Amino acid sequence: MIQHELMAALLRALPAQAQLILLGDPDQLASVEAGAVLAEICRGRPVYPPATARDLAARWGITLTASATRDDASALEAAVVRLRSSYRFQGPIAELARAIRVGDVQKTIELLRTHAGAEVGSALGWIDPQANGGRERMVELAETAWRSTQVLLEQVPEEAAAHDAWVRALLRTVDEFRILCALREGPWGVAGINAVMTAQLRPPGYPGAWYPGRPILVQRNDPIAGVYNGDLGLVLPDTAGRLQVYFARGPQQAPLCLHPQRLGDAATAYALTVHKAQGSEFQRVLLVLPREDAPVLSRELLYTAVTRARRSFLAVTPLEALPRILDRHGRRMSGLATRLFPQLSGP
Repeated sequence: MIQHELMAALLRALPAQAQLILLGDPDQLASVEAGAVLAEICRGRPVYPPATARDLAARWGITLTASATRDDASALEAAVVRLRSSYRFQGPIAELARAIRVGDVQKTIELLRTHAGAEVGSALGWIDPQANGGRERMVELAETAWRSTQVLLEQVPEEAAAHDAWVRALLRTVDEFRILCALREGPWGVAGINAVMTAQLRPPGYPGAWYPGRPILVQRNDPIAGVYNGDLGLVLPDTAGRLQVYFARGPQQAPLCLHPQRLGDAATAYALTVHKAQGSEFQRVLLVLPREDAPVLSRELLYTAVTRARRSFLAVTPLEALPRILDRHGRRMSGLATRLFPQLSGP
């Protein structure tokens, strides 16, 4: 159980007087390794000793319900706090995320059906991939969104300061939109979508793998080069016209510039799997789910995809698949929760 081993090692390394705060979303996808430590710790519903309840009321004016207090509340139960205000998104995206998180199939379908046919850029949108022209419509919208970078690629600044500003603007633009997929392979997976986007967006005169405007996903840690698995970059010409790969490094730092040969394991990243996108956020997200069922399709995957978007979320999925997806949990249970909270039973 890799997650549990890492958590145990962390706890052993902390001094006795240290305070450990674990901050995250237990409703998102578990990591690719076994176990889901945060989700399992949070399975016990938060309950607090009466003294804590009185303190919350006196200090912050927070009144707990009777069911949220118990004389024998454990220290771990009383340490779990759920933050309910989102600062990433509001409105329809927040409504959709809440409906998915609690498994409300009717509300989820209602929200998506209400926004059928909406454009990328609308708060919510839905495309039926089984309808005539559904896939073509999805590709058209994705291509239009990605072409926003093409305008900036038309003229490369030759002066260093102007080139730096140009690179930063392109990195910001590219980071605003991303296609997310549930699967790696197949026409509805990352491989198929990236192949279509490459065919549509590769500029003429660049027959090879490396061309201006190609988004890159790093797939291997390289501490010497300064890039790590999951980093997103963009292929651009330097002031001399040579292709380089640029990575954003914060508003106060110059973008990292690497020669493509340093990134032999890099992959095209017009589309990412939802797993790879976890921990990232984008202004606009287009989620592509396959028409056929797959074990990876779960409530946690759908919730994670929706919560990557700040302003716009467009789903490409058959609505009849949603009851099955929302009923399926993708967590990797290890028994930790039932050992921490013996009163729990069931999945």
